[in-house]
Amino acid sequence: MTAFPVGVLTERPRHGGPSERTWRLLAIASVIVATVVSIVVALGATGPAFPYDEIDQLQMSRMIAGLDTPEIRGAGYFPAWAFLLAPLWWITSDAFVMYHAAIWIGLVLGLVAILPLAHLARRLRLTFSQGVFAAAVVVTLPAVAIQADYALSERLLLLFVALTAVAACRLWERPSALHAVLFSLAVAATYFTHVRVLPLVLAAGVWLALFALRNWRVAAIGLASLILFALAAHQAGNALNIALLGEFSQGEGLLDTLRASRPGLLLRSGLGQAWTQVVGTLGIAAIGLVALTVWTWRELRRLRAGRATFLFATIAGMYLLTTIKWASDYHLFTRPWHRLDTWLYGRYIDPLTSLLVLIGIALIIRGVRRSTVLWAGAISLAIILPTVLWVAIDAPTWGYVTPAHIPGVTPWHGLLPEEQFPDGTRLLPSFTNENSFWVWASLTAIVALVVILLLRRFHATLAVLVLAAAAAMS
Repeated sequence: MTAFPVGVLTERPRHGGPSERTWRLLAIASVIVATVVSIVVALGATGPAFPYDEIDQLQMSRMIAGLDTPEIRGAGYFPAWAFLLAPLWWITSDAFVMYHAAIWIGLVLGLVAILPLAHLARRLRLTFSQGVFAAAVVVTLPAVAIQADYALSERLLLLFVALTAVAACRLWERPSALHAVLFSLAVAATYFTHVRVLPLVLAAGVWLALFALRNWRVAAIGLASLILFALAAHQAGNALNIALLGEFSQGEGLLDTLRASRPGLLLRSGLGQAWTQVVGTLGIAAIGLVALTVWTWRELRRLRAGRATFLFATIAGMYLLTTIKWASDYHLFTRPWHRLDTWLYGRYIDPLTSLLVLIGIALIIRGVRRSTVLWAGAISLAIILPTVLWVAIDAPTWGYVTPAHIPGVTPWHGLLPEEQFPDGTRLLPSFTNENSFWVWASLTAIVALVVILLLRRFHATLAVLVLAAAAAMS
């Protein structure tokens, strides 16, 4: 196993730090914290919170189980999650028992994701115990933990994203036909879970093509198997949705939206998505982004598109997709019922930016350099300032919110105004007015980065503080 070049972004390890036994105890404690947080969140799930997303998958699982299923409305979702739930219908016919079973299965899957995330963290020069700790923090943060309140495929998606990242690392470290096929299978399984991760499939295809510069036989096997598995996932997903819904429209219209959009809409949408990631991760995603960008540049400079290049391309692709998806007059301004969550949508990209958070926490545990934190702070401010001073003025802060769509910013949900602003109101956020949501969330991220900067030499102490903050937020 070869490590990412973390040394360029971390301080030289100091002697006298916590022993491996201490890290084992911290790892156990972190998993307990992650479990308790997920259970507390899941206890709030008393029934499907919104009609299409949850019921769609539950009804598809019923159809896959071979039971009579009435045709329902919805845009459709790819069916890996429904396949996993289908056998439960052979045990119970009670819809609410089925729903609660799905909630608890999703909770377990979210916790199981700790294992592949920990294996990925080991490639960041962490011990296994440190890797488990870092992974547990990832699943404790609201962007992941809040999904325990919903019977959605996002928990399974996080697991497959982590497995795909590990498979990519293994393929790069030990090129072989078997590893190429396993990587392609992991990519297709992720796509079969959620059609929105098409950028991951495209990034995998380009990455395998570039892999030919290193080993053309393995690259050819990987590309052939990727095309085969991805097409099978696509055709099967479409067929099942058409059987259930009569059509499948999830993911359609993206190019039409892009053609009809304007630079101002794209910039508003892009800033909103980025702001959600910064404040929802206490700025840690920005630290991970700095690291991943540096590693990607080092790979491409040597004409070797390695593991960092694949991760960077996948995350960038997902960010562009979710930015374009919501960058329309309809979604941002003219919709009859105004939604705040379309301005800050995190649900599609959260499973992938969780990898940035993992990298950021790994650097904190290793001892992140001052310059790395300062760069992360600069990136965060470049996102926060225009968001607060420009985007927030036009955004319907009072609009409709589904927490599953913006889980990262739910800690500040209580600051959202209860009543609609008068027509034509453009309110600059302050600490005390009805738009204060934007200021307090932003300030939390800035303060967190300052704390990380000041305590960066106290690796274990800072890591424990991050875990506590993640639990408190969720």
